[in-house]
Amino acid sequence: MLAPLTVAVVFPALVPAGASGVADVIKNLGNSFDRSSYYSDQGDLVQYQYVGAGAPHNVRSTQFSGGERLFSSDTISTGATPVDGTQYLAPGTYPFICTIHPSQMAAELVVR
Repeated sequence: MLAPLTVAVVFPALVPAGASGVADVIKNLGNSFDRSSYYSDQGDLVQYQYVGAGAPHNVRSTQFSGGERLFSSDTISTGATPVDGTQYLAPGTYPFICTIHPSQMAAELVVR
């Protein structure tokens, strides 16, 4: 006699808008960031994507720990690069700048 076959159906959890588990991608808009606030979940490695042409840009925390910035990206003028250190941030709000255009390019990363 054969045992009955049990089939499990798994439904993805319903996720509220804006809480998809995927961090916002930081982008420039000329010599500014395209938004004033970006969002990520704790543990996310945020990405910076260069948009357009012109001067190079980067993403650098304005806060330090032990003499080091909390997070930082490479300086790029094409493509995308990780913003290293964002994956270690506790929930909170973290201001950042482009060190090439600090007075024009400032925004914040909100970690949930």
